Amino acid sequence: VYVSFNNDSAEYESTIALARSTHDGAPGTFTSDSVCNLLTNQSGATIDPTAVTTGASDSTPTPCPDPSDSQLYISGPVVADNSPSSPYHHDLYIPFVRLYTTSSGANDFRLYIARSTDEANTWTRQEVADLGSHDPTNIFPELTVDLAGNLYFVWSQDQSAGSTGTQAIYYT
Repeated sequence: VYVSFNNDSAEYESTIALARSTHDGAPGTFTSDSVCNLLTNQSGATIDPTAVTTGASDSTPTPCPDPSDSQLYISGPVVADNSPSSPYHHDLYIPFVRLYTTSSGANDFRLYIARSTDEANTWTRQEVADLGSHDPTNIFPELTVDLAGNLYFVWSQDQSAGSTGTQAIYYT
């Protein structure tokens, strides 16, 4: 059983945190079975809660899906590839959005996935699309996996850059 959530506390940079239970969600097992916790940095060592943490490169495996990410904007739920016919059977994915500010002060929204190939022990991240100034956060990003292991990333975004008006649904 996996549960993901955004930690937006002021004490740390934003993080996609993940709780897991390898005991069917039995009471107490999310604490004992979780590798990712709010005091875990990219190397897996616990840190002083008052210390500033730093993120890791997207290709560096980390215990949390997206640790200490100052650009993290919003994330969707964890999705498991549960098809025995898929070459990625048991891989886990979390869709998320990063918000960058360009040198001119404009917003630059980018879609990402966090991926685990080892039952949530470690995660890497991959950019899916750069949307520019089209805000995709009207609805949480969603992800699904078909029987062949293909990923489908779905989001709602502003039709015109910088607008808060008409929304449209997209997927890739």
